[in-house]
Amino acid sequence: MVLIALGSPLILAVVGARVISALCNFALNRIVLHDGGPRPQTHRSLGRYAVLAVAILATNTALLETLTWAGLPLVVAKVLVELVLIPVSFVAQRRWVFAKGHQDAGTRLSAERSGRGAGERASDCESVGRTALPAA
Repeated sequence: MVLIALGSPLILAVVGARVISALCNFALNRIVLHDGGPRPQTHRSLGRYAVLAVAILATNTALLETLTWAGLPLVVAKVLVELVLIPVSFVAQRRWVFAKGHQDAGTRLSAERSGRGAGERASDCESVGRTALPAA
């Protein structure tokens, strides 16, 4: 509303609001959905969050178009779509975007070259498995 009041085009206000909302959600979810272990690098998490946000937006739009085309009222379609996508987004953020101990291939390769044994790598995987939510 502030941007519109200052004379900005509506599209700029909408896009600006979405970007600000996404950054606030990212910052909050990074704290809330993380269980206290080593965090993935911020730029990696932010990139994954952006991919997830675009995927959720595209899926939301496609499902709404499909359900309303099939004759469902928009309000009913929106509630059904959100009931499906909110838990999907939560699990994806917990397991992929903000997952504990995510390492890139270079870091993992360096750790293996430094002499870490198979038992240590297995325990890393087990700790990630303990924090993940059960499959939906």
